Amino acid sequence: MTGRRRALIITCEEYQHEGLRRLRAPAADAEALSRVLGDPQIGAFDGRVMHNEAAHIVQGEIEDIFSESRADDVVLLHFSCHGLKSDAGELFFAAHDTRPNRLGSTAVSADFVQRCMRQSRARSIVLLLDCCYGGAFGRGVNVRASGNAHVLDSFPSGKLPGGRGRAVITASRALEYAFEEGELTDDQSRRPSVFTSAVVEGLATGEADRDEDGWVSLNELYDYVFDRVQERNPHQTPGRDVEMQGELYLARSQRRRIRPLPPPPELEAARTNPNMYARLGAVNELRARLIGNDLPAALGAHGALMDTARTDTRPVASPAEQAIRQVAVRPAVTELHFGRIAQGSPPPHRGVQLLGPPLARACVPQASQEWIHASRTDEGLDIAVDTIQIGNLHGSVKAKGPTGEAIISVDVNVVAQPSFLPDENPMTDTQRHGSREASGPLASPSEAIGSIPPGAPRKPRNGGRVSALIAALWDPTPAVNGPVDPVREPSESLQGDGKRPSTRGKRWGLAVRSTLWALMPTLSVGLLLPVPFVQAALRLHERRLRTIASCYTITWLGLWISSIVIGTSPAGEAPIPFDILMVISWISTVHAFKLRRRVFARGTPPIGA
Repeated sequence: MTGRRRALIITCEEYQHEGLRRLRAPAADAEALSRVLGDPQIGAFDGRVMHNEAAHIVQGEIEDIFSESRADDVVLLHFSCHGLKSDAGELFFAAHDTRPNRLGSTAVSADFVQRCMRQSRARSIVLLLDCCYGGAFGRGVNVRASGNAHVLDSFPSGKLPGGRGRAVITASRALEYAFEEGELTDDQSRRPSVFTSAVVEGLATGEADRDEDGWVSLNELYDYVFDRVQERNPHQTPGRDVEMQGELYLARSQRRRIRPLPPPPELEAARTNPNMYARLGAVNELRARLIGNDLPAALGAHGALMDTARTDTRPVASPAEQAIRQVAVRPAVTELHFGRIAQGSPPPHRGVQLLGPPLARACVPQASQEWIHASRTDEGLDIAVDTIQIGNLHGSVKAKGPTGEAIISVDVNVVAQPSFLPDENPMTDTQRHGSREASGPLASPSEAIGSIPPGAPRKPRNGGRVSALIAALWDPTPAVNGPVDPVREPSESLQGDGKRPSTRGKRWGLAVRSTLWALMPTLSVGLLLPVPFVQAALRLHERRLRTIASCYTITWLGLWISSIVIGTSPAGEAPIPFDILMVISWISTVHAFKLRRRVFARGTPPIGA
């Protein structure tokens, strides 16, 4: 690549005029195209992105990039915006401040772009137009435009002065846009761009390199984009008009085909010699060439060893097979688990080392899903995943080389980031979500400990802790560690009329029962002291609670036996153990209140489950 490689990417998705509907694709398209064109290993362009700028600013940048170009430069100009046609049939590109009834002064004229291209000294100019075209009428006109705007007619063929060449590739050949009451009526503006995404995909993956020579030419890129756009939207037909001397290569490709170099004649003669030992010597020499750095020679040796392993006797075929296994495609890992990723976070990257000699590492990655991005590195592969789509995503990357292929499975769980209102005492993720494992989606605010549901009024600062303590002692319903059964959750079920049933009565009844349960040791004067803890141990199935229940039971039995023994003694001493029993009953009541929320939590399994 000689000379400078310059790119100007112009996108507009937000318009001041209410009749120009917002486009969804340009922002994402601009970022993706700029990234792939600016990659030193792919496009090596010095690019600039203009986003939602006024028409006069866009015109200034277009004139600058063409006027400042030199003869050996490659200039690429990309438009992603609305394309409009005036009453006279002139083509315009809509800018942020474009008014459909004042296109001459508020939009970028195709004639202006054409003049800048003709006056430029750059010999290689590429224009990519990801726009829709059609009739444009002023406010109040209800008649549709009947004629199509053929964009290539605005950039007529013919070699430019001075032996320069130029190419125009469009997203479609002819599309109608109509204005009714000043608004666009075609729904094309609501669809994401398939044209620019196909350009990005073809350059980034190298699939546009049809002849696999390591370079993506302009014609190869168009052929690839044409097929991809037709595959995704049969009603859209990209167009092109190329007038250039020679071939223009837009990018490098990782899909370079390795052409095998046959072994020397004397080595081939030894491989087919009737003497078995001569053939074994040929196998050893082919193995040395197979693991060398000369990839064409290695691939030629691989073909010869494959033939030997298939046709020769076992004593010779066996070492040939062993040599072939050395160059099998072997990634260091075959599974990539990205875990839980918050939606919208930066795409995580993982490197996968490819093992073996150079021929085994000469692989091209192919992703099975669009949310997986795989590229070559010096050590092997770099695999990244998008964080836009929510859900458990599963896909794979195929590492395909001249000696075979290997599959690397990829999975990621993209979850929505829960929003919590600020609290007086910030909590860590462990405190907020308890001890639950991070295997599922993030806990919702209603499940998080101490969190405030969205839209709930914030408690006042003064007295907040006191009110929280009272609520914790009275309301047993929020579960801390116990599992929550959404089926048995009254507040989550709907009645026949679509309204949620009232649960106030059930909550009050549950509060009364749980309070009496916690007061059982004191109200029974110590007679039923161990009962709440035995019930808690049976309900929650925790070893710690079984130990606590056993301790309370042993202590209860010991104190009652001591009280009986002291009360029946001739000395007639005061029943001191009974007083101790009452103190322990009060302590156990406090302990029972702490366990109360877990024992009476919704969804807790019944006793003996």
